[in-house]
Amino acid sequence: MRRVMFLMSMFTFLGRLSGEELAAFTGPAGLYTVHYPADWHVAHDDSVANISPPDETGAVTISAYYGETATVELAKHLIQRASKDWTVVSELAPRLHNNWNGIIGEFNHTDDVGPRVWIVVGACRNGVLVLITANDLAGAMKSRRNTYQAILDSLVIKEQVSQRP
Repeated sequence: MRRVMFLMSMFTFLGRLSGEELAAFTGPAGLYTVHYPADWHVAHDDSVANISPPDETGAVTISAYYGETATVELAKHLIQRASKDWTVVSELAPRLHNNWNGIIGEFNHTDDVGPRVWIVVGACRNGVLVLITANDLAGAMKSRRNTYQAILDSLVIKEQVSQRP
């Protein structure tokens, strides 16, 4: 059943990005994998990955945590704390996708460059918490929303974690 759900999500992802060459990124600790357009740029350190479109106006940002406190409630708390001064477009709502459960919400925030749209996901599985966000300038988000959503939807959290990374 898990394999069927994964394959269905990949077909949905590929449908959204039909015609684009794709690449995969697996987090530094091997806790998660996402797929993204191959012409986008990846930068990462030990704890945070950024996947940016060629013009670098936005990014998908991913961080992962492994431990007993990796829960949807922790994800909700972290997202609420980070977005406390932002405008809520869609409230954080439960999300069951691929092989994880979590929450998703959307926010608007203006920074020194201009108005920005944020799609925020907190995903949990087997003691792993992944925070993954897509953000871009409001105008660019309109044209890239399907691509950003496809990247977020491609998130797969490692099936079993045998030891702390």
